[in-house]
Amino acid sequence: MMDQKQLLPALVVMMLLVLVSGAAAGSEPRVADAGTQFHRLYVAGNGNDDDDGKDSASEEKSFENDRSELQEDLEGNNQAAGSTSRTLNQPTVAQVTAAINKLKTVTEAGDEVTISFIGHGGTVTDTSEAGENGFDEVIRLSDGQYIYDDDWPGLLSGFPVSVTIVLIMDSCYGGGMTGGADDLIEDEHIAVIGMDQCVPMDPPNILRGTVTTPSEDVADGTERDDEEDEAEADGDGDGIVTADEMKKHLEDEGWPVGAPSGGGNKSKGGKDKCADCVMPSIELEVEYTLGPGLFGVHGEGFEPGSPLNLTVFIDESTELPAGSGMVGPDGTFEAMADVPQSGVLVWAQDAAGHHDWAFLGPCQVYVPLTARGCAVGGAVPGN
Repeated sequence: MMDQKQLLPALVVMMLLVLVSGAAAGSEPRVADAGTQFHRLYVAGNGNDDDDGKDSASEEKSFENDRSELQEDLEGNNQAAGSTSRTLNQPTVAQVTAAINKLKTVTEAGDEVTISFIGHGGTVTDTSEAGENGFDEVIRLSDGQYIYDDDWPGLLSGFPVSVTIVLIMDSCYGGGMTGGADDLIEDEHIAVIGMDQCVPMDPPNILRGTVTTPSEDVADGTERDDEEDEAEADGDGDGIVTADEMKKHLEDEGWPVGAPSGGGNKSKGGKDKCADCVMPSIELEVEYTLGPGLFGVHGEGFEPGSPLNLTVFIDESTELPAGSGMVGPDGTFEAMADVPQSGVLVWAQDAAGHHDWAFLGPCQVYVPLTARGCAVGGAVPGN
């Protein structure tokens, strides 16, 4: 029989074993778990402004729609009572920082935190950090300021030790919030779900109208109509979607998940790098003097000095070469495209992987405008 002196150390050991066991059981970062209390922050960023602000408003509405869908599916049958959430549309860096600090005051041991960002991201020069190969990844907020990958360790310090945190970064290079010497370190407490490049587009899916975003696929992967449903991303069928299971789900959907890789700890500036990730834009302009099916294409924001190819996607399974050209030293190009019909998608891509697309509508086709009832600029060719 143990005396009092023997009993006390034994009880301490047993308590430590229970605590360690409990921490290990709940320590894997999770996206969805009906038995766990979550505290969620959803951030929808600002769009890229054009001269009249139309693109910005359209993008922001799209970001907000994705945020709403993500929130609905993450919170539907996927968290315990007592969970909380907050949304921020087009916030500043200070507002995001304040919201994260607020989360620290409501979380308790064993809780889960998810912070999602839907918006623009990119890379900026950093020559001082080991493993960064000259670039930092960033997300851009409405005040024009960035949250850098190096900022996240400080932003996320101060949570209770046993709280696990998942960042869901639906932005270009969002996966790069981890991977560098001064970035977040993924472990049993922190996970980053994001892309390792500028978020790609698939022309056939654009034509089908089935383009999805990473946020939409995260939402689809956690959707459960009732408590008996199994989420698509729940690979082992245990009713819990972990961060690793969600990464696998996104990879299965074709997304390039992870930190930018290759060459050193984290290689930024590979073939898909784009400054601040403001994707190049092309404008299709009808040049009537070029003849039937021929029109000029103007582009900007491409890789200076790079060869550029134009492709026409007739439908989701038919593509034709439409022309080529060289990008000028200022990132702009002028080229002539050969397009056989209207209602097609024109794709421009340079050798560095920068790309953009535009639809060619019926009123942009040379022959015969009068038969289509189209008049451009008040003049119809031949009149």
